[in-house]
Amino acid sequence: STQSTGKEIRDTRVVHKEHALLHSYLQSIYNFKEDVRLAHDLLNDDDLLRAHEILMKLEDCRDGIYKEVMSDDVDDEKREKVEEFFSGLHKLNKDFTKKIHFFLTRSLNSIRSGNTSKMVSILRIIEREEKKDALIERELSANPNLSYPGRPKMWKDKALSVLSESIASTFDSVWELNQEDESWILRFAQKIKGITEQDLRVVDQHLQQCFPPHWNILEFFCAEYVGNIRLRFEEIIKQIQTTQGQASSYTIVYNWTTVLNNIIKPYRERGKHEGIL
Repeated sequence: STQSTGKEIRDTRVVHKEHALLHSYLQSIYNFKEDVRLAHDLLNDDDLLRAHEILMKLEDCRDGIYKEVMSDDVDDEKREKVEEFFSGLHKLNKDFTKKIHFFLTRSLNSIRSGNTSKMVSILRIIEREEKKDALIERELSANPNLSYPGRPKMWKDKALSVLSESIASTFDSVWELNQEDESWILRFAQKIKGITEQDLRVVDQHLQQCFPPHWNILEFFCAEYVGNIRLRFEEIIKQIQTTQGQASSYTIVYNWTTVLNNIIKPYRERGKHEGIL
């Protein structure tokens, strides 16, 4: 009958799809170690997009095989063999994040030198991983028994954390706490004025063009600079109080707070950030 014929066609399509998927898995398994080596070579050559394509292909293969063989009733020996076979992906992921973090810590300098392509590539990779995290989260909600090693990767959160640490490190590099006279307050304030002016200008005019709008990267940088400046000025005020410094020291801090607020204000208003003090 027509109904049974339609069912046979659908069943045939399902079998064909399963065979094609199995063939794809077998190919990936056969070439696995070579593909991992190739991805590492591309990574070392800073060919990040091609390296990431291979990484995602290998992870798809691993995840598909995990769905098939890593059931609750699988024996420990078999589980360990499967995990050992795919263990190269752990190191590849680790090396990938190191490479991305290395570039992120130097993002402003890279942009100043006109190297925007690397930043765009990194952000494209992070966006792909974010979408994959979201997809897997939905799958796990529907079936908590599935196994996805290393997920969620949360590369966006980690990238923002690296940027935050890099900004804090910049302020640390010029930070000093001196009890001798008031000149150290002026020196520090002048240094962070220069850093703030230059960096936020680069972020506003160049860096944020590389980022997807939903990252709100200008707002992020404003908040980080406000937080770091506030932290240092609060330490200065504590120092003045501890050493019973001159009243003029408070005036210097107040005046420089106004100066720095005025520098950040055009950017801060776009993101509606609070002031420094």
